[in-house]
Amino acid sequence: MIEGTSASRSAQGAPPELAPDPAGSLRRIEASLARLEQRLAAAEAQAAAAVGVATDSVDHLVADARARGVDVDARLRLALRLAERLTDPAVATALEAMLAMLPQAPAAVAIAADGVDGVVARLRASGIDVEARARLLGRAMERLTSPEALELLAAVLSRLDAVRGVLESGVLDPATTKVVGTAGQALVRTARERFDDGPGALGVLRALGDGDVRAAVGFTLRFAKHFGRSLKEHGLTLPARAP
Repeated sequence: MIEGTSASRSAQGAPPELAPDPAGSLRRIEASLARLEQRLAAAEAQAAAAVGVATDSVDHLVADARARGVDVDARLRLALRLAERLTDPAVATALEAMLAMLPQAPAAVAIAADGVDGVVARLRASGIDVEARARLLGRAMERLTSPEALELLAAVLSRLDAVRGVLESGVLDPATTKVVGTAGQALVRTARERFDDGPGALGVLRALGDGDVRAAVGFTLRFAKHFGRSLKEHGLTLPARAP
């Protein structure tokens, strides 16, 4: 009797099994998806706002740089070329080697500074104004790196054959430069003199009696002879005289 009562109570106390509710599960899933969609929409809006702010900032920086005369497009192209060079394997290897030597850099800089200080001290002891020389060097570097100087250098480099020809022609030979300098001095003295019309035939004959005039005429005649021979050797002819 007691066992039957216990079994009956156990049967009555067991919780009833719940029937499956597919519709409720779907509603909960839909609610979760709706919340997720709202969060994604909010994140997308925040990202769009951040991109807009960043774009406005970049546009402002670009406009400010252009107002200062900076060619932003040229700078970007240069930056891309530098990035391409820096990421080259050979350059990267060299940079890694340099970075490996950085711990030794302070000692090397100290040694170099001591060496420079010693050189400067010796120059000053010799009476050389190092600061004045440095200022002159700075001005010279400024001129040499100006667009005009660089353009001239590019033109010279494009005509290296002509430059070599001039150097090998003897024009810069010490004897030649001395003659040119002497002629320049004579031109300056002549320009400072006052004279009337040129001399006639008799005046020329009288001038030939002057030893200096005869020396100059003789030099001119010898130059004409050598010049004509050089023209013949190089197959050159002077322009024909106009009729």
